[in-house]
Amino acid sequence: MTKKTLLFISTGGTNSACAALLVRAAGIENIEAFAAYTDKRMHEVDKTMVTLLAEDGLNLEEVTPLYYGEDLLREATHVINLGTGITADLPTFNWETESTDGRSIPSIRESLEKLRWEIKKLLDTLR
Repeated sequence: MTKKTLLFISTGGTNSACAALLVRAAGIENIEAFAAYTDKRMHEVDKTMVTLLAEDGLNLEEVTPLYYGEDLLREATHVINLGTGITADLPTFNWETESTDGRSIPSIRESLEKLRWEIKKLLDTLR
């Protein structure tokens, strides 16, 4: 299988970091994932998400979202937009995600579960 590099892009970086971590946790050979954010004011990873993923034995702090730029696009084979609308001359997936700001823990868990299913479908497609 040819190596695939997935670039997850979100506004603040938390959703993209979660997605990249979930792909890495799947442990599929020749698929790697990175996270990027588009808003320089919002690059802090949400502590609630850190806690929720830790409950599943995943350490969100292992993934550091990078500020989005053309240099990251050059390294990617696939782009997954998490609500950013960025376009690229690569296979691109557009997923809607919600901010965790002001939401209840059960609501955030529900969104995280939706993200897991989207990632599972994506990985099934890429294998």
